[in-house]
Amino acid sequence: MVESPKVFISYSHQSSEYNKKVLDFSNNFRLKGIDTNIDQYVEAPSEGWPQWMEKQIYDSDYVLVCCSKSYIEKFRENTEGLGISWETSMIYQFIYDNATKNSKIIPVFFDEKDKSFVPRPLKKYTFYNLSKEADYVRLYNRLIGKTTNNKAPLGQLKPLDEKKPKTLFVSTPIDIEKWNQARWRGIMYICIAGDVPVLGLVFKNYQRGLEIFDQWRRLSTDRYIDEFVSFCFITPPFSKKSLIYSSEKYNFGKGYFAYIGPNIKEAENRAQKLGLSKENLVITAINRFRWMDEKSNAQNRKKFQESVKERAECLIVPIALEKLTSGLLSGKDSIRDVINFDGALKMSNISFKNGKDLDENTPEGAVLKSLV
Repeated sequence: MVESPKVFISYSHQSSEYNKKVLDFSNNFRLKGIDTNIDQYVEAPSEGWPQWMEKQIYDSDYVLVCCSKSYIEKFRENTEGLGISWETSMIYQFIYDNATKNSKIIPVFFDEKDKSFVPRPLKKYTFYNLSKEADYVRLYNRLIGKTTNNKAPLGQLKPLDEKKPKTLFVSTPIDIEKWNQARWRGIMYICIAGDVPVLGLVFKNYQRGLEIFDQWRRLSTDRYIDEFVSFCFITPPFSKKSLIYSSEKYNFGKGYFAYIGPNIKEAENRAQKLGLSKENLVITAINRFRWMDEKSNAQNRKKFQESVKERAECLIVPIALEKLTSGLLSGKDSIRDVINFDGALKMSNISFKNGKDLDENTPEGAVLKSLV
């Protein structure tokens, strides 16, 4: 850092008021330890003005160019070769000689309107508006070699923690193609005193429904499918902001959602048995859910819910929609004519949740996104 930097101030004589502004600026900097020099301090240099100005420009650590309309007019005259002004000519030549690399010639101005009079060769360099205190301080700091923000000391390199890639683990009881073809249409409850309650999944394409149950049966343990399937009944009340209560599609809130998806907890356990860590595991889940209208004041569902809680399990069976409507509901067939209990599966992983308490970030929360 230069102890007391030598600074030459180049400006254009244009009025006594402007000249005094330059003088005051120079004196102020001198009082702050900057060795400024201007022609107003010299009456008649013995070597003559041209040589004196050349010496000031080349001997100084910095040259401040006070940009104004008068100054740029002289600057342009020099570049066009009309009427020589030694000062501007030498400044231009200095920049040219240094192949436009410049940290010495600094453009400044006393008023914002003079910003447009910065000579073209100096426009790409940092300039300072001396009417702004912040610019004044920045210029002073630059002249004394002080930066506004100092770099922190360079520390030692440290190895970054290695991030282990996430492992995608797909777990789903839903065969998308078969479920699309089976066309799940509803739920049927069968609750007989003393017997295990029965949950029927009603399919329009019964053959595809049987294939879904066959897949589940092959994955089951003693016909229990809890390890990979989760059933959830999402019942009122829902959030008051939900469109359920104002939509005919949802029977104006008289009904519930039936959700079928993977057992996430058991999926995590299976993944860990395969050597996959829980922290680096991403489980993707495919589910199915349907809105079920209720026209009997929810009596059948509530009775089923009580029976499941009492027995801690239920049977799950596929039901053909055609047989249900043309046979059982018309009174032509009995329950055993419509339902094949020999193919029933068992389940205890059934939950009942209120819509207003549902977390959107859980698998069951997918039903809330359908209400947006």
